[in-house]
Amino acid sequence: MTESALSTGGTRSSTEDARDAAYSDLDSAFDEVATRFRRLLADAAEQVSPGMLPAAYKVFLTIARRDSITSSTLADLLDADKGYVSRLVRDVEERGLVQRSPDPADRRAHLLTLTPAGRRAFEKARAPREKLIATALEEWALDDVRALARLLHALAGGHSPDDRTD
Repeated sequence: MTESALSTGGTRSSTEDARDAAYSDLDSAFDEVATRFRRLLADAAEQVSPGMLPAAYKVFLTIARRDSITSSTLADLLDADKGYVSRLVRDVEERGLVQRSPDPADRRAHLLTLTPAGRRAFEKARAPREKLIATALEEWALDDVRALARLLHALAGGHSPDDRTD
């Protein structure tokens, strides 16, 4: 019996049961999406640089989506150990995709940016992913695509979809 059922004397409402079923269905859907995206990340990593690990590709992708970023901020965004992220950055840097430059705001830090080769590789790898998303959602109404993006951003950010910042 759930904690909620115990606190209400052992009875659960149909709303609670429906919510639990919806959470279970959502968990299953996330598993399916995660499996598909892991495959896509592995394929994209290989396309960017043969032998690149998906984790290194994720670092590369995160750097590419920003003009510049410090390793510390990168580790925070990826919710990963700084040493681990540093090794992944070094891998991407050794592949000629990322470069370091002094951070004018903090002389102790370095900014990570894509090299011209990294920018070309990013554009090349991004096109198939975007085509896959466009194909999967081509029958969806534009408002539904926007709503999905808004809801996923809210979920990833840990806030209510009603907490709008736009």
